[in-house]
Parts: sequence; C-alpha cells; structure tokens
Amino acid sequence: MENLTEKERFDRLEVGADEDLGTTVVTQRQIDENRKALDWPDAPFPVLHAPKLDSTKMLFEGARVNARSIRRFFNPPVPGKKIRLTMRVVDKYLRGDVPYVVEETTAIDEDGRKIEVMTVHQLLRTRKVGEKWA
Repeated sequence: MENLTEKERFDRLEVGADEDLGTTVVTQRQIDENRKALDWPDAPFPVLHAPKLDSTKMLFEGARVNARSIRRFFNPPVPGKKIRLTMRVVDKYLRGDVPYVVEETTAIDEDGRKIEVMTVHQLLRTRKVGEKWA
C-alpha cells in the first residue's frame, strides 16, 4: 500500500462494505479500570478495542486524526460475554482536497444484545493538522 498515492488509497475505500473486526471479551477488570480512569464509579461502558485492523487503518497506516466521534450506548456489556465488533465505512468525502472517512463500528454480544454504536469522522491526512500551526 505504501506505493499508492493518497488519492489511490482514498479511492480504494469502499462505502457500505461490512468488515468483521473480531471478537473481544470484556472483563470486570477492564470495567473497573475504565471507571477509575474516568473517575466515575458507576461507568457502565468500557472502551472496546477491536482485535483486527480495519481497511482504513491498513490503507492509511498511522495517518488518521479523529475529527468527530459519536458514541451511542444501548446495553452495558456483561463481564465474560463475547462481543463481536463490525465496522462499515458509511461515507467518504473531500473537504477541499483533504480526504475524510466516516466509519460506524457496532458491538453486539453473544446473546444478540446491541452494546454500542460508534460513528467516527476521521481526517486521513495528518500533516494537514500541523499546517494549521506552522
């Protein structure tokens, strides 16, 4: 992928395709650590990390900046239950000549309960951020 131009990598992003990001298991320890980090003793939702890289991360390795993030919570995870993570590119666009991607990651536990949906808008050209202060 390193020989592709930014435009070629951007053009390869497929809007609408579901990607399996793997399965994770939330432990009580993770929930407790998240609560401590947030200084919120009853925080019901820990941060979920996907075990696999998604296509955007593979195409734009180390070159993404979170421009906006929306997390919607439905059911707190149950410690010890498997949680399947899927991701879909829901949009990609250029603002000027700067590429952005919008990804939606959904977490569903082994019983079929929706845990959360996270929508993230990402700037795919990190050097653009540095230009603002240059």
